[in-house]
Amino acid sequence: MSRRIDHDGRGGLEVRFPFDRRLVDAVKSLPGRRWAPDEKLWRIPDSEVVAVVDLLADEGFRFDDATMRLYAAAGGGRRLDAAGATPPSAPSAPSAMRSLFDPPPDPLEESAAADGLTVSKLNREVAAAIAGLFPSPVWVVGEVSGFDKNAHRRHVGFQLVERDAAGREIAQVNAILFEGVRRAIESRLETAGRPFELGDEITVRLRARVELYEPWGQYRVRIDDLDVAYTLGEAARRREEIVRRLGEEGLLERNTSLAMPDLPLRVGLITSLGSDAYNDVLRTLEESGYAFDVTAHGARVQGRHTEASVLNALAWFRTRHERFDVVLICRGGGSRTDLAWFDSEPLGRAVAAFPIPVVVGIGHEQDRSVLDHVGWSAKTPTAAAASLVERVAAALDRLLEDARSILAGAADRLARAGRA
Repeated sequence: MSRRIDHDGRGGLEVRFPFDRRLVDAVKSLPGRRWAPDEKLWRIPDSEVVAVVDLLADEGFRFDDATMRLYAAAGGGRRLDAAGATPPSAPSAPSAMRSLFDPPPDPLEESAAADGLTVSKLNREVAAAIAGLFPSPVWVVGEVSGFDKNAHRRHVGFQLVERDAAGREIAQVNAILFEGVRRAIESRLETAGRPFELGDEITVRLRARVELYEPWGQYRVRIDDLDVAYTLGEAARRREEIVRRLGEEGLLERNTSLAMPDLPLRVGLITSLGSDAYNDVLRTLEESGYAFDVTAHGARVQGRHTEASVLNALAWFRTRHERFDVVLICRGGGSRTDLAWFDSEPLGRAVAAFPIPVVVGIGHEQDRSVLDHVGWSAKTPTAAAASLVERVAAALDRLLEDARSILAGAADRLARAGRA
């Protein structure tokens, strides 16, 4: 089956092509598209002819005369030959084809063209040059930026950003993610257990077509796939490298070698104020009935500012550490990339060198960050608070047992003294 687009004479376009997942996702992004299983073709209202041609013209489709006339009448901006390709220049296109797609000659425009390229011709030639340099999709690695503010749109425009070792932005490229491809990516993430969501401040590896959007003269990459394993693997690789370096310096057991007080009642808490983690910790401590005294310091627990925010909170408690028995760092559950912001070498060093025990309750039971390797790992915010309650309860049990032993010993002595 060849790649064809034909007008059905009844207000619709018939789109035929051999199965190709990427093309299926692209067609699904078109308004009003409908799959006709008996005919094995896609039907799209001919009112969408401009969107159809602009999307598929570079994919080797052939268009029938009716579709080409309709496209020209609708003001389509591309000039196509019968195979759907953009001619390299106007002189090589058949005169009949030029009459379909070119407006009547404008003397002023012809005069301007004699002095140089028109904007549209310049854009067409640049687009053709880019297509020649990048005939196939390429894999691009970058940090997503600007996605969240456009996430409500059917087609999402955003940027892929490159940063240097200090976190400074050194390069970016515009990207476009069409609705059908986005749905396919989200479906794959769902099947994988939703390890992360496509959004700002995560580093991804995307397969994309390099192109120029001719109407705006805008260079961009058009996304058609996401490498899920890359994002997860990169986060794990970074975490393992940080843990390795801290281990070589003997920092992994430094904080956990400190003596945990028997009655850790004076508690410092670092978390997002008012969050589920904040409420879970306070509720667990309050319901114990013990006299916990909690001082909470708010911090960002997701995103690029997590490191600086948590370091600031740790510095505040460090200068007042004599007032506290223990400090808790807590954050509720989230995707693996949400929690990866705690895989920070400066944070790991700060916790390892902290002068009093630091209890880490970040994420779910199965999650493990760099801080879990250097602090007193308690897995979740509730478990972190519960570990303090259990320690106080154990100390109280020992105190009561000692008291019973003393009373029993005193009673025995009194009894012997009475018999004497």
